[in-house]
Amino acid sequence: MEHAQASLETLDKLLFWGKSQIKGRGTKAIIFNTTEYLQNNIKLIKSSAEQKQITINNKVSPDIKINGDPAHFDFIFRNLLSNAVKFTHLNGTVEISADKNIVPGFTLFAVKDDGIGIKKEKLSHIFEPFSSSTRGTADERGTSMGLMLCKEFAIENGGEIWVESEEGKGSCFYFSFKSA
Repeated sequence: MEHAQASLETLDKLLFWGKSQIKGRGTKAIIFNTTEYLQNNIKLIKSSAEQKQITINNKVSPDIKINGDPAHFDFIFRNLLSNAVKFTHLNGTVEISADKNIVPGFTLFAVKDDGIGIKKEKLSHIFEPFSSSTRGTADERGTSMGLMLCKEFAIENGGEIWVESEEGKGSCFYFSFKSA
């Protein structure tokens, strides 16, 4: 089952990336409310979180609107939330937040976990294509492609993505989209 899930994830990411590369696809930026995307992805990841007794705290205000490609936002958030659950220990916590006041003209989203963190030597390469994948706290497999795509999609929408992490203490991934 684990191998099938990892293969499905890999295929899904490759197909999404391939679709984004097709000539003429481009970024389809619109103004939209993020609530539905956040809630849908939390529901998708909920069973994985419940298996590890992880609490997901969504602190994003329901009135947050951004200007960008909803499919890109959806992909970035789902990947970061999935990774946060994957690398968080039993009974851990994942926190989601957004702030419109830190970067002028942008909304800054954060997905923070209290998991295993990232080794310093790996931090500078975390968004590079096909960097080595690390297994999760329950031996979950990764594809090492998700973060590369997240970076590509954040940049295509005029935003940024970065991580702050300390090994053994957790990680916080930040990404920005233009505010509406």
